[in-house]
Amino acid sequence: MQVKTIALVLLALSVTGCAGVDHERDTAGGMWLDAKPGEGVICAMGIYNAMAEVGRRCFAGQDKEYQTELIRAVNRIDRYVLSNSNWTDADLAKFKREQARVGEPSDLVCVAEMTDMYLHSSKQGAPRLRKTIDVLLTRPGPPTWGDCL
Repeated sequence: MQVKTIALVLLALSVTGCAGVDHERDTAGGMWLDAKPGEGVICAMGIYNAMAEVGRRCFAGQDKEYQTELIRAVNRIDRYVLSNSNWTDADLAKFKREQARVGEPSDLVCVAEMTDMYLHSSKQGAPRLRKTIDVLLTRPGPPTWGDCL
């Protein structure tokens, strides 16, 4: 499993979307329409798990619709990864601990770069999040980091 640190780029990605050049863009969802199946799923898994953790730990009881959609997105991505790779539940748990700060103390989760990313993303709303995940997971394929970092 390739290891990249998600937390340092989350805010920039939440504002700009995944980086790339000469891709046709789905402006409603912010994902690349011409990406290969599975491309960027691992990166998205880190980002959305981090956002869900921030929501749960730093903004408990707020933005219920958005937090519910984040949990749904995380579960959908998990199912996609398990169905399209040789990852196990243990691999997912390890990835989430290492890349999305899942289970870390709140003082490491509720830091400005993470909460700013969450607040920006939550303003985009649950429908946009749902559309983004729909586009990302529309076609089965081996999950990769893609070019979003």
